[in-house]
Amino acid sequence: MSQPTPKPEPPPARWERAAHALALGATLALVFFLGFVRIPAVDFWWQLRTGQIIVSTGQIPYTDPFSWTANGQAWLVQEWLTESLFYLLWTHTPSWCLVLYKTLLGTVAIALVMRRTQDRKVGFWIIVAAGVLSGYGLRPYIDLRPQMVTFVGIAALLWLLDAYNAGRARWLPWALPAAFVLWANMHSGVLVGLALFAIWFLAELAQRWFRRAGYAGLPRLGLAGLVAAAGISLNPNGIHLYAYPAQVLSHPKVMDYITEWFSPNFHRPIVLAFEMTLLGCVALIGIRRRARWTDLALLVAVGHLALYSMRNTAVFALVAVPPLAEALQAFLSSLGARVRWDRLPSGRQTSGRAGVAVIALALLGLGIWTHAPRQAPADWFDTVSWKSYFPVEAARRLKAGQWPGPIYNDYSWGGYLIWHAYPEVQVFTDGRAEVYYESGTFDDERKIHYALKGFEDTLERRGVRTVLTRDTYALARSLDRNAAWELVFEGKPGIVYTRREATDVQADDDGE
Repeated sequence: MSQPTPKPEPPPARWERAAHALALGATLALVFFLGFVRIPAVDFWWQLRTGQIIVSTGQIPYTDPFSWTANGQAWLVQEWLTESLFYLLWTHTPSWCLVLYKTLLGTVAIALVMRRTQDRKVGFWIIVAAGVLSGYGLRPYIDLRPQMVTFVGIAALLWLLDAYNAGRARWLPWALPAAFVLWANMHSGVLVGLALFAIWFLAELAQRWFRRAGYAGLPRLGLAGLVAAAGISLNPNGIHLYAYPAQVLSHPKVMDYITEWFSPNFHRPIVLAFEMTLLGCVALIGIRRRARWTDLALLVAVGHLALYSMRNTAVFALVAVPPLAEALQAFLSSLGARVRWDRLPSGRQTSGRAGVAVIALALLGLGIWTHAPRQAPADWFDTVSWKSYFPVEAARRLKAGQWPGPIYNDYSWGGYLIWHAYPEVQVFTDGRAEVYYESGTFDDERKIHYALKGFEDTLERRGVRTVLTRDTYALARSLDRNAAWELVFEGKPGIVYTRREATDVQADDDGE
């Protein structure tokens, strides 16, 4: 007995197509405005100065020129191409173009996450939710830094690997080596991309072997991965780029000093999106019987990294959200829900679909209104780079030579001084932590910053004559009580102390 032919699904109504187009546009607009988050541009300023040196001299520095504590120390400039781009944008375009650099790249990364989610045949509104969730997960790290290139690279790589596995993007093996060479000259995060590729490839290889599904396409892709791995060395630092992550993390205290290397603090609202994604993966992907091995392997790897250091929560958002959306789709389908991308039920469900569309669009509109900048474009840069975080007036006076050197400056202000006061002033330290390990400067910085026991001796041993710090720090309170130091400038947020001459200190003691 023949089975009845199922009725074809009716085409989506015009209003529904319009609602979907509007929702996709609103989602990407929301992600774009999420990029206007205010983050102190701690590293941007020394990267901008580095870009100036590269563009003006045509040479990449290999030793530190910016500090007096590690001057001449070996320095691996691993993002020279992006730093040159920063300087060219700074000198030839309005400052808001640098804001567009980070907001547009963040939007492209999330658009690729949404496309990867769509390819898994999930419901339309789940795709929208995936874009919003991954956007908020990425938001704390949408910064004026070369890492934005890595976020786009990771999102594009995973999308193309899924597409290649599904029989599309057959050109990927040919393009992969060239893409990795370009990536290697823009940011060392290319090594994260290579690691994710290796994990994906090995998991896919193991799954096909276990299920006896054949290896069509994998050998060519694996060969392309090997060529790409070798191509990473085609950068000014050669194979030394491979050692850069180990070099940065080689100091035993760096993970406990630099904030972005801390483990996530789940008491802070900023990690809520990561927490939701992580718990969703545990709850939904864990109960799937036929989860992709590539998804599971990648989730274990990036989940560990994200719990280890909160800077990796951004990578987790890019990797985890599409498989989470697919698992949610499977869960809803098991409950009888019909929410496929290509299936739009009609009939009495029309009012329900319209209600969902109205609520979703209203929430997206509210998000856009909340995060859209209120300033004119000319003020965007100062806002998102958090200009008030830095000692603007103190830097100007230091450059003018008002106080003697050598100076001690707070770690997070070194980059700002490198752009605004160098070469008249050389810094004690800045965000290039690995440059300062061998000279002991990093250890001295921690001791002075926290005003630990013996910090006065460290300042004297280093010959520091001027201290620039924040008025709320323990260092400021300690120097207030020290007769050897005099408060000479009170600004917001930076205050300045200078060392008294020995005769002045003796006179004060005699007066007491």
